[in-house]
Amino acid sequence: MNIFIENENGDKYYCVLDSTCDIVNNIFDTSGGMSSINWQLHGIRGGCSTINSVLKSSLMCWFENTCLNQLRILVNTAQLPTLPYITPLNSTLSSRYSPNTSIEKIFNEIMIEEWNFSSSYSIYYQKCKPSSCSFTYEKKTSIIYLITIIISLIGGINVILRLFSPLIIRIIFKFIHKFKHKNSSQVS
Repeated sequence: MNIFIENENGDKYYCVLDSTCDIVNNIFDTSGGMSSINWQLHGIRGGCSTINSVLKSSLMCWFENTCLNQLRILVNTAQLPTLPYITPLNSTLSSRYSPNTSIEKIFNEIMIEEWNFSSSYSIYYQKCKPSSCSFTYEKKTSIIYLITIIISLIGGINVILRLFSPLIIRIIFKFIHKFKHKNSSQVS
């Protein structure tokens, strides 16, 4: 037994070979010997498994009144329990998800429209009332950082010595000259 899905062109996709394949879900009218597309359910995909079909589908049909009416008629024709009246979703409401965004993408993003992160330390301290607060900060220094610091220190010492060496040498020579002059005056 081969389980496959077939698209409107008659191409067959075998679920054994690719269980993730999906097609546009159309409702065919087969009452006259030939099959013709009776309805196209926008955004609703068909596949080898229900979960793959749902994840690959979008909410586009839920935004269109005609598509929802087609679903209602289909459910009544198949003698399934009657669907309650469903109003279409409002496409004018702002959302980061467009009507043709796949349900898989919406689920992967945890159905979150917008992250609103705020931290209030005053409220935290007011509610939790900690008796003390301390923290440790551990920073791992890299070898590149250490090499940069050493080169900077050597460069800084080099500049300082170039600026102050002549002054220090003059002071040393003055002391030596005074000392020699003092010793020579004591000897004579």
